[in-house]
Amino acid sequence: MPTISKIIGVDIATIAKINNIAIGDIGSITGADVPQAAIAFDAASNSVPTSDSNETQDSWAHVTGTGLTDSILIIGVAWRNSGSNTYVVSSITYGGSAAGITLARGPDGQDSGSSRRTALYYLKNPGSGSKTIQVNFTGGVFVIQCGAATFQGVDQTTPIGNSNGQNSSSEDPVNVVVNTTYSNNVVVDILALRGNALPRADGTPDGTQTEIFARNGHSTNYGIFAGMSYKGPNSSGNVTMEWDIADYDGEPYTAMSAVELNPA
Repeated sequence: MPTISKIIGVDIATIAKINNIAIGDIGSITGADVPQAAIAFDAASNSVPTSDSNETQDSWAHVTGTGLTDSILIIGVAWRNSGSNTYVVSSITYGGSAAGITLARGPDGQDSGSSRRTALYYLKNPGSGSKTIQVNFTGGVFVIQCGAATFQGVDQTTPIGNSNGQNSSSEDPVNVVVNTTYSNNVVVDILALRGNALPRADGTPDGTQTEIFARNGHSTNYGIFAGMSYKGPNSSGNVTMEWDIADYDGEPYTAMSAVELNPA
């Protein structure tokens, strides 16, 4: 099928910007073959877990590059409640402001029994330079682990496509499948693995994924291993995000959240 640009003789990106329409949506409207540019990774960061077992907030620095076009910040949060507590994220700030930060997926996982939770948030067009990200909770949780990544080339009208999550006690490896919509999408995930004994469990993203961060929280018992990764550019359709688990004594109680980033 010929591209819509060849049919009408006008650059498709120009049409999209003039009319504030996502390039992928133009393809859906016209039935023409509309190629999308690839999303590009910018930077990654993560928090450093503390030994405190009553954490109400977590903060760290993230450096967003300058001159980015159609950028997005993805923030991943993994946490573990203690006892019968059901505390959740109350707010997130970037450079001191909560404006525009939106829940993309979650929380996935569970609280009762074997607590582990994950969630993903996003901010369109984040300010460049070094900014502090702070994640606040409704009460004191046992452990928090967070990470973030910035990308460019993401649709600013509908930046987040499909998503999926899981709450599992199945054996290694653990995975989640996202049914993506557009070609050249990128999928971002976060994993939480409950750990109750030493040696602590460890995780590695599948070789088709790029690690954003991966580390254990707390140096003693009763923490969580958490990790983030991304995969893409991907063709439209099912995209599997998978982590291999090592050194785990017992059932791998896990939670995962994953979202599709739509190309501009």
